Amino acid sequence: MQYKYQLNEFVSKLTPNSRQVGMAVFINGRFSCIDIFDNPETMKKVWVRLLKSYALDAIDKKAGKCSEKNIDPKVFLLQ
Repeated sequence: MQYKYQLNEFVSKLTPNSRQVGMAVFINGRFSCIDIFDNPETMKKVWVRLLKSYALDAIDKKAGKCSEKNIDPKVFLLQ
């Protein structure tokens, strides 16, 4: 994989808070997604895969491969 080293370095620098059950992701200051789980253990199980997918999204956006539509995260939270 072309980005394997970069992804592993990115993931190694971040750890979830012990009570964390979700996160809102912003890439280059623009909302990307919200992931929310039932408990901290679930979050810990998917943590590495989530971070790698967010990092790949950031790489794609940097390369201009993704839409730059800016969405307000409150839209998801208030529905």
